[in-house]
Amino acid sequence: MQKLCGHVQSLVLPAALAGYVHSIMNDNAVAAAVCTTIIGILALGPVLVHILYIMIVATAEDPKISKVSPKTVETLLCKGTFFGKRVLVVGGTEGIGRGIAIRLAEAGANVEVVGRSGGHNVVEQMKEAAAGIEATADGKAPDFRYHCADMSTLDGCLCLLQELETPPTFDSVVMTWSDYAEPSGENYHEEMIFRDIIARFATFHGLSSRGLLAKDAQVVNVLGSAQKITPPGEKDSAVKYMKALYNHYTKEEHASYKPDPNEMNFVASTCISADAFLIQAAARFPNLKFIGTMPGIGTMPGFGRVSGAWNTISHLMKSVISMTMTEEDCGLNHLNIMASQSLSDTSLSFWDHLLIGRLPNKLAADKDYSGWLWETLETIVTKHLEAAN
Repeated sequence: MQKLCGHVQSLVLPAALAGYVHSIMNDNAVAAAVCTTIIGILALGPVLVHILYIMIVATAEDPKISKVSPKTVETLLCKGTFFGKRVLVVGGTEGIGRGIAIRLAEAGANVEVVGRSGGHNVVEQMKEAAAGIEATADGKAPDFRYHCADMSTLDGCLCLLQELETPPTFDSVVMTWSDYAEPSGENYHEEMIFRDIIARFATFHGLSSRGLLAKDAQVVNVLGSAQKITPPGEKDSAVKYMKALYNHYTKEEHASYKPDPNEMNFVASTCISADAFLIQAAARFPNLKFIGTMPGIGTMPGFGRVSGAWNTISHLMKSVISMTMTEEDCGLNHLNIMASQSLSDTSLSFWDHLLIGRLPNKLAADKDYSGWLWETLETIVTKHLEAAN
């Protein structure tokens, strides 16, 4: 879809310019005005989106992290950054995850993708992308695999983990959850909370407890890191709002819960919780490298339910950035982040699509909330495992 948008833009802009010139020559003011508007949107759209992102969405830059100087896949391959590494991309059969998987293959990594469907096609795409890469010193060519798994349930997460219980360990794990349907209906909040928080926690919990992560492995969470948007009210009311989203799984409160009509509050809460999970994980597993990203493109589930000004802003950002960034571009961005020298000095970092390191939201960094969230998620997963056994 991103490539299609890019092709449309490359065709429309010259056509609009030609139309403008033709309109001026024929003294057609209306047509000239229409062409001028189209040119302005296409030319200034990315600038407008950048300004909106910096002013409204992004948190402050992290002074301890240097901005990444982008490198090509060829450069990363020559440096051997990912060559021979074993990487698991959960949600790697569509969208951003697919883009990351293909770029990793180009850089010489052994990549395993997880998704409900389409994985065999991605494996073939990775093989094509890696064509010409020489084998490792032991004569092994890059290896690509597909694990068919439904990560929308804890049983599905458990089945994947059982399938992965074979050495060697993973050097990196990327969690994107790309191939799912837009959540809908009465269980909308539960589906989003499960997919974006609980399933990712369960996956990491299972990988770490089973010894499937290398001692210095990277854990990359692709969602919506380092956003300053928060639920309404002061800290206490915002935390209470976020806690209510998880109490369905540990308390008998489902019947009394009423979804917030302002979906932006819910989306913001999910992004904050994802970063809070990483903050706690970094404190508990200091040998691992935890990376949260704001990818900049994607289907952005949930925004379709956002109302008012946020709906306009979110769709503008989605449309314009998608025109200028493909899945493969986004994938290369993530490889550049994963290869950043700044990661050697910290076990936790948050990045945006501009390759700038940013500070987490203050609520995500709140120890009381992040600690409560970790204990709650651990309780949810542990109870399920006990019931399954």
